[in-house]
Amino acid sequence: MNQRSTRAILCAVTLGAVLGQAAARAAEPSVSQLRVCMSENDDARRLACYDREMGRTPGGAPADFGMTTELLRKKQKQAGIQPEDRQTLSAKIAKVTFASQGRFIVTLDNGQVWSQVETLDFPVKAGDTVTIEPGVLGGVWMEIHNGRRRTHVKRIN
Repeated sequence: MNQRSTRAILCAVTLGAVLGQAAARAAEPSVSQLRVCMSENDDARRLACYDREMGRTPGGAPADFGMTTELLRKKQKQAGIQPEDRQTLSAKIAKVTFASQGRFIVTLDNGQVWSQVETLDFPVKAGDTVTIEPGVLGGVWMEIHNGRRRTHVKRIN
């Protein structure tokens, strides 16, 4: 199994844990109920609201434990939940600078500035074409050389 397959499976499982709860409940939450949770400013109250609406049991076991990807999609469709489309960005590096611990900061040709999060030898130079895509649990990955090399990044501008 290659890294992309592993990432796809992990993404599906995570998506299932977050979104699939609604499909597994007898009374699925409505979008308006989830928006109420989203508007809560207190972190603990917001999490409790999501847990309550998504049917998470008090012991922490998700209601979709053991659910296959196909069944999860079916349940999500029945609940009216559509997964977000993965967005990717492809751009050329206009400028590279280095910060602490050898981490790079790149300015792309579209003006966006991205910083390397992990300390990893990742040889980038001005003129390289990179692809930036979302990962699991909010992480973002930068790839060069057609996906042969990748590192965790965050946007700083």
